[in-house]
Amino acid sequence: MTSESKKLRVVVDTNLFVSGLLSKQGQPFILLEAWHAQEFILIMSDEQRAELEDVLARPRLIMRYHLSPSEAETLLALVDRQSQRVVLPSALPVAVRDMKDEMILASAV
Repeated sequence: MTSESKKLRVVVDTNLFVSGLLSKQGQPFILLEAWHAQEFILIMSDEQRAELEDVLARPRLIMRYHLSPSEAETLLALVDRQSQRVVLPSALPVAVRDMKDEMILASAV
């Protein structure tokens, strides 16, 4: 078994990506640093990748937190290079209370 196959495969909610990018302290930032250090394999669907890109382009977010286009582009490029993409299943085996969480749970399944 290789060290890659022993790594945790982790789905990270979009808001944790954004929080970790905007604040260089706290658990979301530590999570992103662990991912940068390749301590786990990031699992992401194309749908979540699109959501992340959309959130990072929101004018209110850019203005309030002084998020530069290059910071967003760097994160998205890293996601593209270092995530394992999954295809979302057509149906989930369980009901989800918050429909916004459906994509994240589906990625984990």
